[in-house]
Amino acid sequence: MLRRLGGAALALAGLSVLCFALPNWAPGDFLTDAAVNPALDRSTIDAMRVRYGLDEPLPVRYGRWLRGLTRGELGLSLSYQVDAATLLLPRLRATLVLNAFALLLALVAALPAAAAVGRSGPAFRRAADTAMLAVLSVPEIVLVLILLATALTWEIPLPGGQPEGVVGLLQGLAVPGLALALGAAPIFYRHARAAFDEALGAPFVAAARHAGVPEVSVQLRYVLPAAANPLISLLGTSLGNLLSASLVVETVTGWPGLGPLLLEAVLARDSNVVAGAVLLAATCQIAGNVAADLALMRLDPRIRL
Repeated sequence: MLRRLGGAALALAGLSVLCFALPNWAPGDFLTDAAVNPALDRSTIDAMRVRYGLDEPLPVRYGRWLRGLTRGELGLSLSYQVDAATLLLPRLRATLVLNAFALLLALVAALPAAAAVGRSGPAFRRAADTAMLAVLSVPEIVLVLILLATALTWEIPLPGGQPEGVVGLLQGLAVPGLALALGAAPIFYRHARAAFDEALGAPFVAAARHAGVPEVSVQLRYVLPAAANPLISLLGTSLGNLLSASLVVETVTGWPGLGPLLLEAVLARDSNVVAGAVLLAATCQIAGNVAADLALMRLDPRIRL
């Protein structure tokens, strides 16, 4: 576990370099567009560049940004004139709420479907596999546009901004959460089906059935724990896929997560916000993988050995 944590720390260190360097290597900076404003002369632009530290070499700016990370700061947002962490942390919470909701929907849909298909005939299996493959082939952006059109047709309220109350939260989560869940459910279904098929053929499952254990108990007490390992690993890696997809879905639906703020920061060349958003998303993905490893070690004695 210490090796895994050390690897996660090294990955975050490398990501911090890339997250900061790539936005700053792009041509121009935050003041490039301001330079063409006739109301601002060259001396004013140069003074602002010195004030914001944009005239310093990139390693110096990275070192200052890295020192800020040790204090929980992500650098000054040039667009909003506040620390980027103040902007990003509330957005990150909203993104994580959306991803948790989508993950729950995907699991609730995929796991019972995989278990039911495992006990059905070949024709039903082929039909279910074809349906899941068809859903998987549709990009999340297309799914969310279809759901938005459906919501507008049925006059389902879609609150903008920060949802208020439980009802407002569920209304705001409905379209983006369902779009992300539809994109993730086929992946969970295919992995769960393979894991369930392997577990159903195990000798201990046949022995339990021969001993007269009810089918529900067989599924819950024997099949599901045996099939849990690949599903837990998949949960850890799926968090990154959901985060990357949710950035686009949030921007389209107006969900107040990282997506709209990141797009705005990219267009404004607000490099500290861009670097902070990418670093926070990457940290969540690495944390998900480490949490999955811990869960596997806790649940499966073979991995501990």
